[in-house]
Amino acid sequence: MFGDFESVYFSVFAASGISSEEDTLLYHAVQMKYAPTVQVLLDHKADPEKLTLDGRSLLDIAIANQDEATVEVLRQAIVARYILKG
Repeated sequence: MFGDFESVYFSVFAASGISSEEDTLLYHAVQMKYAPTVQVLLDHKADPEKLTLDGRSLLDIAIANQDEATVEVLRQAIVARYILKG
């Protein structure tokens, strides 16, 4: 349905010239306040607990951006992860 995520990554983000370890689709979706995209990426097994190079979580970024929708999506994903591990 969404195609190959790596192809999407290279076509959308590689052209932007960004090149760091934070250069993931999930990171950018959180930064850009795209809660529906964050949900799709999480549904496809993206890691909601990945940290940035400076040690911030994606949830920290969403909170700092005052993005309530993305905060809730990430919160639910993190809680679900621990319930399933339980």
